Amino acid sequence: ESLQWEIAGAKTVPFSGEMQVALKNAHEGSVEELFALDQQLATFVANEVVKLCNDTCFDPDYIASHGHTVLHQPSKGFSLQIGSGQTIAAVSKIPTIANFRNKDISLGGQGAPLVPVGDKGLFNEYDACLNLGGIANITLLNQDQLLAWDICPFNQPLNFLSQKLGKEFDESGNMAKSGKVNHQLLNSLKAFEYFQETPPKSLANEWIKNEYLPLFSKLSSTVEDQLRTVIEHAVAEISSVLNQYNVSKLLISGGGAFNSFFVESLKASTSAQVHIPSDEIVNFKEALLFAYLGFLKVNNLENVYSSVTGAIKNSSSGDFYEI
Repeated sequence: ESLQWEIAGAKTVPFSGEMQVALKNAHEGSVEELFALDQQLATFVANEVVKLCNDTCFDPDYIASHGHTVLHQPSKGFSLQIGSGQTIAAVSKIPTIANFRNKDISLGGQGAPLVPVGDKGLFNEYDACLNLGGIANITLLNQDQLLAWDICPFNQPLNFLSQKLGKEFDESGNMAKSGKVNHQLLNSLKAFEYFQETPPKSLANEWIKNEYLPLFSKLSSTVEDQLRTVIEHAVAEISSVLNQYNVSKLLISGGGAFNSFFVESLKASTSAQVHIPSDEIVNFKEALLFAYLGFLKVNNLENVYSSVTGAIKNSSSGDFYEI
């Protein structure tokens, strides 16, 4: 049966500059700094949730918090998200579910991606859901079993390059549109072993930082050409998946859904009907899906599937913190 849902209230709250820097460099700090940041982030989240609930007169049953990923190394058996669930519950006085990845990792899974179960539960009128965040990931919904994986880096390299031109991001993909494809770079990007591997698989931010992004600093071509080449690579990898799995109805969400140059380029290389939902769903789909994962956990239902993560079995993941 399909669940009834609505987004009753939603808001994006920026971190302070200081917090942004601390989160970005969290993996390089001391253990003491990491624990302090764990508490600071949790307190910030709890206070902002309480403010939003007061503004919207909303009385939640629980908070489901993804936290901020500092390290994700499933092959070594761990993934660390900070933003203590215990502290969020204590400060907000609202029961909290957090730490959604580690149970799956302990069962031999990647602990990622987590969004597919939400795609299946809330958006199953589509054949596939493509999320364009820092990484482009896909959920295939009409196969024999739920399949999902990270396809390729997306906003991470685009934003990294845009910042070289003094912009936070490439609005509508206009800078990429003005560039030309650098075929040498394109071939280097395509050559990574990851793109030949079969799912389940997931990309770590550390890999993008240490392996993928360094290719761009070795080039003499313009930043616009490099942006264009990232788009070309993403279109090639994503359309190849859509065509291989005969996707006819595709939902696109995540910040990349606003990159109209990418969306038009993708439409030109696949026969799939591409749907972009309301801005509210584009902006808050991930928050919605984590609320749903929390709902499943509270009801002791499975919220992480082994067909997606490679674990030995499905699980009901997340740690529940009472007030």
